[in-house]
Amino acid sequence: MKKTLMLYRASLTGQISYKKNMILELVIWFIYSIIPLIAVNLFLKGSVASNNNVSMLVHFMYGSILVAYNFARMFARGLDNYQQLLFSGDLDIYFTRPLSIIYQVIISEIFIRRISGIIVGIISILESYRQGFELSIIATLYLILILGITYIGLMLIAASILTITTEGTMLASILVDSSANIGFYPTTLLKNPAKFIYTFIVPIYFCLYLPVDLIRNSDIVFLGYIYPFFTMVLVNLMGICMFNYMLLKYQSNNR
Repeated sequence: MKKTLMLYRASLTGQISYKKNMILELVIWFIYSIIPLIAVNLFLKGSVASNNNVSMLVHFMYGSILVAYNFARMFARGLDNYQQLLFSGDLDIYFTRPLSIIYQVIISEIFIRRISGIIVGIISILESYRQGFELSIIATLYLILILGITYIGLMLIAASILTITTEGTMLASILVDSSANIGFYPTTLLKNPAKFIYTFIVPIYFCLYLPVDLIRNSDIVFLGYIYPFFTMVLVNLMGICMFNYMLLKYQSNNR
């Protein structure tokens, strides 16, 4: 933990040293993040959805996904820059340290500007509560944390592909970015193949939609906590196994 904080602190110090630039980027990222939320409200305003549970569900799901997505992108920023480590040969340095390569890559950088997206996500969740959405704060935090770690697992899978092909960046866009961008649509309303992708490949359904339904409307509430946990474990195990396997195929660019 101490080493983690030291690396994050070094990354954070570098960003804070440019205060004006950082403040400007935080504002820009906030505007960029809140525009889709405004679009969601415009979509719901005056529609039938605004008079029933759909509006509450949309705000909660979108907010939860936005917080989890930005949480993953903020604390696992190193996976976004993995391509640069590979093709510059800088990854070689990580092999000389007595720490896991995955661990070193993930904590190599923190992206503080993602706080703006987290704030917008919280605003959306609070709006769902204002409209009467019923889910405990503990359950909400639990599901957001589970989904955030699941996103990190998906980022690991995408990053591992970069070892053999640059198409990993496109895979990351499909697995992580696209799921956040369409997250305010209830999974059950999507059409195939999008419904299949965001149910079984990007398991938002099992990490968020199904658990929320079980916790709120079922007598077997504990399944609402178990399903997302095991989904998170499965995705991250796949990510770790793929990442470590692909490392065996890594060839340094340094001569």
